[in-house]
Amino acid sequence: MGPLVFVLVLGIAAPPAEAKAWAERATKAFAAERYEEALAAAKKAYALDPQPELLNNLGVVLEALGRFDEAADAFIRVIADERSPEALRAKDRERLMKLKPSLESATVRFLSALDATIATARSDRGGDQRVHPGPAVLTIRSEKGVVVRNVELPVARRTTIDTATYLEREGDAFLAIGAERVRDMTVDGASLGWLPDPGTKLRLDPGRHSIQWTGREGDTHQRTIDLAPGATEPLSQPVVVEVVTAPPPSESAPVLPWVVSASGAVLVATGAVLLGVAHGTAGTLDPTPGSNLAPVTYPEAVATERRAGREAAAGVGLMIAGGVAVASGLIWGALTSAE
Repeated sequence: MGPLVFVLVLGIAAPPAEAKAWAERATKAFAAERYEEALAAAKKAYALDPQPELLNNLGVVLEALGRFDEAADAFIRVIADERSPEALRAKDRERLMKLKPSLESATVRFLSALDATIATARSDRGGDQRVHPGPAVLTIRSEKGVVVRNVELPVARRTTIDTATYLEREGDAFLAIGAERVRDMTVDGASLGWLPDPGTKLRLDPGRHSIQWTGREGDTHQRTIDLAPGATEPLSQPVVVEVVTAPPPSESAPVLPWVVSASGAVLVATGAVLLGVAHGTAGTLDPTPGSNLAPVTYPEAVATERRAGREAAAGVGLMIAGGVAVASGLIWGALTSAE
């Protein structure tokens, strides 16, 4: 935030005395942080003499007031004005860059020390806090309980919250909390910054509200209520409270144990086939009378015997592994089903 400037540009006629007086008045009010007064004076000065320097002053005051969209518009016009000195253009380009985050969000500033929260902003942090724009719920914790107010947070603007002005309003409605402590609660879709204690009341604006809360046992309840001005409504009413529960888990039996058993059976069958092949290979070493097999030489007999041995060993190994897999799957499936 820079100071207000009132610069005369060479080659341009001197501003009217009245415009200069208003500009000086705006500068003094701005320095004293009387921003509304400074805005009125800056507008008057610019109306009398529309110079880019006076438009810059107007933008600076608008930024101080949290009217960031209007401030940005003023700075853009200063930059586009051919009469603007290059130094002023550069300064307003810098201002626009700094304003960019505020132009894309809402801004909240708390004025009082009461415990309060809205969106992600909290009163104990101080200063400007950028939050998501749109409808929000302001929660204030006071000696009398918890106050809940619906607030609209506009984009590219600062919403200044003096919590004291939200505490009590004529025609307020009340939501009485029962004896059971709630674990969390949302009002109109926004979580409360502080949960009400058992036996206390929520102070709300009259009208329709959507309430959702989680009980001590973890059960979630949802209710839409219409609160009349001055009325007190109990939170829990079994005839209108809807209990929202998670769907029961699937009771289907696990498949993996039976897949293991089936795979084991395949291994056993494959091993048996290999044993049969090994037996056939070994049979060629001692042909039976009347068979068409020719006698083999000694080297061929050695090679054939070794091959038959490998086939037999592989077959036995597969059958043992398959048997273990079948047994394991059956035991696993039985234990799982028993649970």
